Amino acid sequence: MFNLFYFLALFLCSPFLLYRAYRTGRYLPRWKERFFGTRIQFTPSSANTSLVVSGITDNSNSCAGKRNRVLWFHGVSVGEIHLLTTLVTQFQQQSPNDRIVVSASTVTGYNEAQKRFRNATVIQAPFDWSWAIKKILDSMQPNLIILAESELWPNWLKIAEKQQIPVIVINGRLSPRSFKRYRLANRLLRLLILNRVQQWVMQSEAEADRLRQLGVSADKIVVSGSIKYDGAMVEPSKDELANLQELFGIQNHHLVWIAGSTHAPEEKIVVNIFRQLAVTYSNLYLILVPRSADRFQEVTELLAEARVPFQKRSELKTSAKVNEIQTDKPRILLVDTIGELGKIWHLGHIAFTGGSLDGQRGGQSMIEPAAAGLPLLFGPHIWNFRDAAQRLIECGGAKIIRTEEEFYNEMVFLIDHPEIRRNRGDNSRQLVVQQQGATQRTLNVLDLWLQRQQESRTPLQENTSTAPRKAG
Repeated sequence: MFNLFYFLALFLCSPFLLYRAYRTGRYLPRWKERFFGTRIQFTPSSANTSLVVSGITDNSNSCAGKRNRVLWFHGVSVGEIHLLTTLVTQFQQQSPNDRIVVSASTVTGYNEAQKRFRNATVIQAPFDWSWAIKKILDSMQPNLIILAESELWPNWLKIAEKQQIPVIVINGRLSPRSFKRYRLANRLLRLLILNRVQQWVMQSEAEADRLRQLGVSADKIVVSGSIKYDGAMVEPSKDELANLQELFGIQNHHLVWIAGSTHAPEEKIVVNIFRQLAVTYSNLYLILVPRSADRFQEVTELLAEARVPFQKRSELKTSAKVNEIQTDKPRILLVDTIGELGKIWHLGHIAFTGGSLDGQRGGQSMIEPAAAGLPLLFGPHIWNFRDAAQRLIECGGAKIIRTEEEFYNEMVFLIDHPEIRRNRGDNSRQLVVQQQGATQRTLNVLDLWLQRQQESRTPLQENTSTAPRKAG
């Protein structure tokens, strides 16, 4: 049924998809792998077990003659891959002989996973065609499938259920907006998706309660907190920051404003405000980081039309020594690369997190800039991170800005009051420190499922209602 639905959708959307593929290169890389699936084979040797994926071999150490446990971790894009980095790294330290397969839905997510998971097998996630999912699961035979946050596909869940492979959602979130949509199709949603997830590890009690209202059994729900708090505390070294400062032309007297994970029309608003502020504050430096690579060219054209001097991160191949940097160098940096924002936050003095002004995106994560000790500004549309945003506002680390005028006035206030700016940043960081521990709580849940499999002769045939209730 779903294959037919996907074919119809593909047929109707094909002109748009072909146009986007032509313009942006999306969908084209590894399209065969995504459409037909990937065959993964474990081939034992005298000293180890090799994992072969489309000609790529992973020679991790293992005990000869014994099939290692296999865990499949999946994230949608770069944000989820960053989240999984913290979890997978710690899991591998505790269970070095287990097999790890990591997949991503987007091309940028796949490329980032290739960089981050050197000791795991990285694949491009297949489309939700039944034959593609079945090929992967038949060959991989994972003990667990771990999905980061919220990407749930009917065929994937159905085939995993048929093969008795537990599916666990980690760092789960369910915004009020998504909850309202899901309630409209409650019965169908439970049948096709919700009941086929064996364990929900949610970020907050409020999101767990929304799941219960949708009919998910309380026995399947655990509240762990957000792994993003743990991952955000991984700081770049002083040398890394010094190299970035030199590369970007940031000098000690500069006050750095970072607008990260922005969407339209936020870049235009930010640039307009910067043009006004730059007249009075000659030391202000703006780092603009669009959320999607698809929009790098659009934002480049926006900056050119605004007739403001700027430099592109992709064109900064080398840099002069700090004492050779010219004072008339552009004070706007457009970051048209992927995966650097986590480090870049640590260069800043004031942060704006995007996706929060247009009313369509629900906000981007404000946890990383909070961990970097920055005072935060974001718009009112932050339902994707409502809990984190509320905590940051209550602790005095963040403020909501609703209009361009409010945005400008708040920037002036923070620039003119450095002590208040530092206090807000300290409050933000302290909140992140207090929220640590979600990674270990999540690992405890995974360990319980793996332990149950080991202790039972037919572990995957147990009733899901006996899923572990607590993490740790």
